[in-house]
Amino acid sequence: MIKRLTAIAAALAIMVGCAEKGSLKTEHFESYFEQGITEDSDDTISILVELEYPVAGASPEVLTKIRNTILGYSSAKETINIEDAVNRYIKTRYENYVETNLPLYEEMQREGDSYSLDWDDYIEGYFVGQYGDIVSYRLDTYSYSGGAHGSSGVNCINIDLNTGNRVKDHDIFAQGFETRLGEILSKHLCDSFDRDKDRGSLFVTEIMPSANYCMTSKGIDYFYEEYEVGPAYMGCVKVHVPWSELTDIMK
Repeated sequence: MIKRLTAIAAALAIMVGCAEKGSLKTEHFESYFEQGITEDSDDTISILVELEYPVAGASPEVLTKIRNTILGYSSAKETINIEDAVNRYIKTRYENYVETNLPLYEEMQREGDSYSLDWDDYIEGYFVGQYGDIVSYRLDTYSYSGGAHGSSGVNCINIDLNTGNRVKDHDIFAQGFETRLGEILSKHLCDSFDRDKDRGSLFVTEIMPSANYCMTSKGIDYFYEEYEVGPAYMGCVKVHVPWSELTDIMK
């Protein structure tokens, strides 16, 4: 669980460092929050948010679009403040945590029962690559709200650095690409696993292109959600396709 990570000592909200990602100059925002159901409760929700975001390397309008899209405000015209957006998310998540668990906690206090009501959230966003004028951003999430295990997810955002608009399949691939790309992805599906046991646990052996993908210097990484192609222990499944195998279906 996040609150047990030794790297996190206390709640913080800081901007640190700069990095170059392709033509973009980026900085990082980090926020950690931990609070109990009540002031004296040992049961808590822990939330960690780490986001890389662009500060230079494109026009101000494009930078605004990229930052807002990362934060989930793609339709906003003005630059959304990262700290405010993250704090709103944390506040909403904490309110949901209390609303869900406070009745259970109060019942436990009356009955003398004891079981964990801990929740954990983790969000990490970072740039993963650039292909021509298209930059790819990846959001990794993990959420635990009771039960045997948490749930992980990956959300990829591909953005045109000239316009700041999100890039769609039809912007990259030639018409009718789906069948051929599905064949390529199916060929590489088993390559995503090192163990025969994992390959044998797959629900399917043939897959079609996912709308969730990131571009890297070596090719495109396609992501499939938990349970989409295999059992939960596999998490999100990544299937990598090298650029050399995509040339005949790209524009």
